[in-house]
Amino acid sequence: MGAQASATRSWLQGYRIEATLSSKDHIDLARGADGELGVIKWAPSPRERELLTHERAIYATIPPHGNVLSLLSASSTGLLLECMLGDFRSWSGRDYTNSAIVEAGAQLSQGLAHMHASGIYHGDLKPGNVLWKDGEGTIAIPRQDDRDAWRSLRDDYLELQRQGVRESDLVVKLADFGAATMPGTPGSLSGPHMGTPRYMSPEQAWDEAIDCRSDVFSFGLLLYGLFTGVHAYNSTSDTSSLKDVARMAVLPRARERDHPRAAATPAEEEYGALIRRMIAQCTRRDPMERPDARGIARSLREGIDGIVERHGPRYGGILPAQAGSGSYSWAGARAGQAPGTGEHLPMSALRRIN
Repeated sequence: MGAQASATRSWLQGYRIEATLSSKDHIDLARGADGELGVIKWAPSPRERELLTHERAIYATIPPHGNVLSLLSASSTGLLLECMLGDFRSWSGRDYTNSAIVEAGAQLSQGLAHMHASGIYHGDLKPGNVLWKDGEGTIAIPRQDDRDAWRSLRDDYLELQRQGVRESDLVVKLADFGAATMPGTPGSLSGPHMGTPRYMSPEQAWDEAIDCRSDVFSFGLLLYGLFTGVHAYNSTSDTSSLKDVARMAVLPRARERDHPRAAATPAEEEYGALIRRMIAQCTRRDPMERPDARGIARSLREGIDGIVERHGPRYGGILPAQAGSGSYSWAGARAGQAPGTGEHLPMSALRRIN
């Protein structure tokens, strides 16, 4: 059934646990009465319950926002969250346009700005904590008795992942606030070096006082990876990553990945230049010289508007997703298997759709 089948279910508000997404991370997939999907994040251990209580407090402080993952319900042992289709780890090493990166960055910075306006910084911004879905509406799958008996919810969900999302329908949301810090607290529950070393700011790596500008540096590193296809630091361990982050004065120049682009156009070149400027500004060593998240979002939106005015609408296409690579995936489940119908477009690359 689910990872926590014996737990009291009243707080799930009619959602029924249908499948386990990750036994290791204690994550279940649930379905509401109308077919809407939700994700349950359980906290079986005392430490996990402590982090869950902290995350609930963060959610209570942040007003709802379109680029922050929504909390649907909560108990002392779990969180019921809206369902997304994947995280940015599925973008790693894939081929997509610069305009898609700019759009994702604009939405992510809008979510960050919303958090920062509440006095909260995330503290662990990385590809695995940035989720995506199709913005057409709620992710829903009809009830099992309305489909062929052999089709499982897990198979249905994996097919949704394989379909990807059109760039014009992309919705990006910030998630996982276990390392976040809120007003009135000296820091997160994490202690020194909580977070992911490869995405830390220099001040975070040095265990110095940090604020929202630390998130901005992490945002720059995330953009760097999406744009170049590699990480800024070639570290092989958390310890060496911390040393690299703390000591490197200037990041390697952000060069576009060698993968073939969907289209080499003047517009794409301008989007690439916009990304380079943003990476350079966000990864300045001095936190006071970095832009704030609201300024980042404004710059990216104004950049998009200007490029569209000069060159016309952005390309549409299918943003790639990869089964087994996201937070809400089954590792290796049916990996590489073709979609169930011929109607699904391939996701190996973002392609121009005329």
